[in-house]
Amino acid sequence: GKSAIILVPEIVHIKQVASFIREISGERLCVLHSGLSKGQRSEAMEKIISGQCNVVLGTRMAVFAPLKNVSLISVMQEHSSSYRTEEGLRFSARDIAVMRGYLEKAVVVLSSVCPSIESVYNSKRNKYTLIKPDVYSQRPKIRILNMRNERQPAPNLSKTVINEALSSIRKNEKIMFVINRKGYSMLTCKECGHTETCGKCSIPLMFYKGDKSLRCHYCGAIASSPEKCRRCGGFSLEPTGSGIERVEENIKKIFNIEPLRIDSDRIKRKRIPEDISDITEGKSIILGTKLLTKRLHSSEKFGMAAVLNADSYLNQPDFRSAERTFHELYSITDKIKPGGSLFIQTRMPQNYIFRHLKNHDYDSFCNEELEKRKEMLYPPFSKLTLITFNGRDCDTVRTEKAIREILSGNKALEVLGPSVMPTKKGGKEYSLLFKAVSKKNLHSSVKRFLELLGSYKCLNVKIAIDP
Repeated sequence: GKSAIILVPEIVHIKQVASFIREISGERLCVLHSGLSKGQRSEAMEKIISGQCNVVLGTRMAVFAPLKNVSLISVMQEHSSSYRTEEGLRFSARDIAVMRGYLEKAVVVLSSVCPSIESVYNSKRNKYTLIKPDVYSQRPKIRILNMRNERQPAPNLSKTVINEALSSIRKNEKIMFVINRKGYSMLTCKECGHTETCGKCSIPLMFYKGDKSLRCHYCGAIASSPEKCRRCGGFSLEPTGSGIERVEENIKKIFNIEPLRIDSDRIKRKRIPEDISDITEGKSIILGTKLLTKRLHSSEKFGMAAVLNADSYLNQPDFRSAERTFHELYSITDKIKPGGSLFIQTRMPQNYIFRHLKNHDYDSFCNEELEKRKEMLYPPFSKLTLITFNGRDCDTVRTEKAIREILSGNKALEVLGPSVMPTKKGGKEYSLLFKAVSKKNLHSSVKRFLELLGSYKCLNVKIAIDP
């Protein structure tokens, strides 16, 4: 008479887990995810409500399954950002799973190779019970390459990576290249150094060689590639940096092999399914953005992998960038066979994250990261609320006046911002980050600020807790 919920971060993981669970639960297993049609979803709900199915496997939406007598909630890869929604009603499926387990007196299992910093902190405070494996499987060797010293026969491809890839090809081993940037390159004028930027958001535009267009990856603006520099009028425009298209071109030249490219542009155009294991079969070189690492089965093993622009993960305006970088890079090791190698190209080899990555030492990374966050008073040592809003008559002066009123006499509250970004429709969007140690203080301050915003016309507000 007991029920269970098993959550996985991506639809592709359901196929891997379902066969194993079905051996135990048989026809009592029900699958829930966003890829189901309305009819399939209704049928699944009827089976759950009627009691025909009492084991639910799915992505984040499955945490709301209307099961009775839930005794177990398992959140696999609990560190994954896929459990958090970015549009509509914002929530963390992992946090809801923990609260649902508390309310229904169910056991909650959060599993991960590298758990989130919050979960590690909770285990240190004995709120969670930490269980570690007795024996660790052999992990691939991780090598950090300093791109300031490495020879680069082609942009973003070091001599070391090329030589190792050639060695793997001779051994008939599969190779994975990861570069987290779409397009071909940026365009820069050799005469004045100007890089083509978006007229709306001032963000550097990416050049797409196939249709000779410039695209903004923020607002989606598309323009034709200019023949001359828009600043000085010079005709010496050259590609700078590398996107996935340029790396694909260079791989063909160097290895004389057509790589399989996986990125969001290719997936939309060719309607590639969630599970890409079928199309990767027989391909010796696979090239992709971080979307590739999410869609690949951990059962698919490569002889080597190379992350070509690791710094793009770190150079994010987010206090969690180091943690997320560790998660993203370390998840790739699951796809490499024991004894294989992961090469990480960076221009910041001195960064502490690479020292811990190289040693497969997540515990030491967590300890150092917690010390840094404690010093800066970031979660888990404080609570955050991100408020993003736009309206017809929003302006910086009125927003700053409201902030001053909120902060008046409240020394335990910190407000970062406002930062102003152009919206995709050409307007302005304001962002504020509220930070406080006390949850009660934070919530009352946010509530008061929202009341002050009420005078704006056509106001659109988004709120994210601990973003």
